[in-house]
Amino acid sequence: MGSIRSTPTDALLFFAIFSGSSDLLNRTKEELAQRFGSLIVPGPRIDFTDTDYYQRSMGPNLLKEWFAVDRIIGQDELASIKVECQALEIAIGAGHESTVSRPINIDPGMIDLGKVMLASTKNHAHRVYVGSGIFVEVTLYLCEGEWSGWPWTYPDYRRPEVHRFFDRARQEYRDRRPARG
Repeated sequence: MGSIRSTPTDALLFFAIFSGSSDLLNRTKEELAQRFGSLIVPGPRIDFTDTDYYQRSMGPNLLKEWFAVDRIIGQDELASIKVECQALEIAIGAGHESTVSRPINIDPGMIDLGKVMLASTKNHAHRVYVGSGIFVEVTLYLCEGEWSGWPWTYPDYRRPEVHRFFDRARQEYRDRRPARG
C-alpha cells in the first residue's frame, strides 16, 4: 500500500496564451512573468487555426504562444493559479480597446517528468475536479521518450514544435526540481 505524502508532487508552471493581438500577447506574457516567475523556456507562437471554437468570443486570426516560467509548483496549486488567471484575463481585457468580448485567453498548465497537465473551467469525462470551479486533465504523456496524446488532446498540443517546447520545459524541470531525499 502506498503511503500518503505530506507534500504534493511538484511540477514546472507553464502558460499557453492566445489572442488576436500580438501586442496583447506580449503584454500578457510580461504580466504573467511579473506575477509567476521569469520566463525560462520560450515556446512557439503559432497561428491558432485548429478550431473555430473561440472565434465568436475572441475574433478571427488568433495567435497562440507557450512559455514556461521559473516556478516549481505543488500540483495542488494549479487550481488557484487558474482562478488568478481568470481574474487577470478580465483585468487585461478591460484595459484593452477591443471589439471582442474576450481579447485574451490564459491557460496555465504544469509539466513533470512524465506528463503535461492543463487546468480548465469546463468539466468533461476526462477531467478531474480539483476545487474552486477548476478541473485538471492530463493532455500529453511521455511514452518511450516521445510525447503522446489522448483522444481528447487538443490538435495544437499534437504539433511537433509544441512537443519540442515541452521537451525543453521538461529538461528545465528536471534541472530545477528540488533534490529528492
